[in-house]
Amino acid sequence: MIIDELKGSVSIPESPIAFFYFDCQDQDRQTPTSLLLSLLKQIITTLLKTPKCVVDAYEKANGDGDSLPLRELENMIFDIASSVRQIYLIIDAFDECDELTHQKTVLHLLGRISGTLNIHIFVASRQYPHDIKAAFQYHPQIAIHAHESGLRRYMYQQFEHGNVNDIIEKILRLR
Repeated sequence: MIIDELKGSVSIPESPIAFFYFDCQDQDRQTPTSLLLSLLKQIITTLLKTPKCVVDAYEKANGDGDSLPLRELENMIFDIASSVRQIYLIIDAFDECDELTHQKTVLHLLGRISGTLNIHIFVASRQYPHDIKAAFQYHPQIAIHAHESGLRRYMYQQFEHGNVNDIIEKILRLR
């Protein structure tokens, strides 16, 4: 919903929009590097021309973007940010980022990136992880609570579309 709203009100390519969804069932592919690579790829696809910093890094890595150092990926985002009006990054389900191996690194990345004036970051997360709450304590926050009527409507829609297994898995994760 947020992405659709942004796309309706933002002029792309002057203001690229990129998002990343953390999924606890796919921890192996949800590293800080994969986060930045995904965001970077989405940003680049909205631009009229591939930035020189990206072309140079890709050539240097012999076409293997996965081998680029985290700091270099971060610097490419900063470089691109200097050539566009705004960049919007949406990080969803951040609480599902592996707390033991990746969460602290991603929090530091987001902290550095959010220091750039024209990069706007929206992070959706459950409230309970202490590190997440502390990292965003000085940023505007909106608490969203599910209401029974909304949950019922969602569940009935999922049942109608045959997504019974998805609902069962989500309910089991809540326990």
